[in-house]
Amino acid sequence: MAAKGLQQFAGGLFLATALIGGALYFSHSQEEVIDAEEEDREAPLTSHEELSTAQLIEQLEQEQYVVISENEYAELSAAQLEEQEEGNEENVHERQTTYVMILEISQGMTSYDVAEQLVRGRIINNEQDLLSYVQSEQLSHRLRTGQYEVTSDMTIEEIVELMT
Repeated sequence: MAAKGLQQFAGGLFLATALIGGALYFSHSQEEVIDAEEEDREAPLTSHEELSTAQLIEQLEQEQYVVISENEYAELSAAQLEEQEEGNEENVHERQTTYVMILEISQGMTSYDVAEQLVRGRIINNEQDLLSYVQSEQLSHRLRTGQYEVTSDMTIEEIVELMT
């Protein structure tokens, strides 16, 4: 769209908005507004009785509200907070996710390549743990080619035993 056409379009939108706004503003006659204000002034003010705390509590309880003191509220809040903390501790133990992957070891893969795949699959947290174990047990040349199902619940020893 050319710049001139865009300016004309924007001008049309502005004009339409101004016309609609003016129509709405002037559609309510001033008489209606004045009449509504006079009615509000003429309405008698209702007097509110001074109620004691006991009367207020009784009235609220009649309307199905529960009224407690500030001390009771603090006690309930503390108890609820303790329950939430206990629940969070339990949930942390329940939420441990077990990852499962099919590890494929092909000809020419090194133990470093295998460790890298296991970290990517979230089976182990650190490549160095696997590499250290393989080197300490002198198993780096004993890794067999094939497909192995491994889980994050397995220990490094179990994973290496499966692959050798």
